[in-house]
Amino acid sequence: MLTHDQIDRCNALWHRLYARGAVRWMRGMQYVYRGHLYQVSPEALCGEATLSADAVPDFNDPATRGCLLAMAREATGDARLHVEWPVALQGNCYACGDSGYGEEDCEPAAVLQSIEEATDEKAAEGYREAALKYMPRRAATRDRALRAEAEANALRSTLYSVAAKLARLTFLSNVSDLEGSSESRLLGRRSLRDAIERDGEAMHHEVSRLKAAIKAAGLALSNDRD
Repeated sequence: MLTHDQIDRCNALWHRLYARGAVRWMRGMQYVYRGHLYQVSPEALCGEATLSADAVPDFNDPATRGCLLAMAREATGDARLHVEWPVALQGNCYACGDSGYGEEDCEPAAVLQSIEEATDEKAAEGYREAALKYMPRRAATRDRALRAEAEANALRSTLYSVAAKLARLTFLSNVSDLEGSSESRLLGRRSLRDAIERDGEAMHHEVSRLKAAIKAAGLALSNDRD
């Protein structure tokens, strides 16, 4: 028979694992609710009825212990998982299998602890796999953003240079107008100025396009981070 402290430990483990979906009620299990013992009904197993959240397994019941061990074997992927006692050099301590899963001072707690450890390992492995998939995608998105920004900066510098030339040419054209330069010379300068204006406008559009690309890359990077 388990002590009150051992049962409290088992209850705490069960509630924690049940909230995570790591354990479930199985046919043949016996549970305790408000001090009374009950068998898990077929209605509860098929979803037609629900057990109270306060219900806990009867950890002294052999059939219930067998169901817990079956769930531990599922969680660890080890069909030969079993409970050993005592663990070498650990005194009165139970553990599951040779791996040392779930070292506890009673058999049901050791089984539940092994389920929790196996569940944590699977979760950690899932996080690692997600990170491995996420990191290259994030790096590629960052590279695209950096390339777009560098291209925009280069075009912006060229645009400033064109704007400076345009300002100088405009100034010279105005001076020529004041000095009464020949009409053909003035028309040539104005034609060149119009060409530079067209190039400048095209570069403005290109810079706007690249700004939009930078913004989209930044949003993609933000979404990848989330």
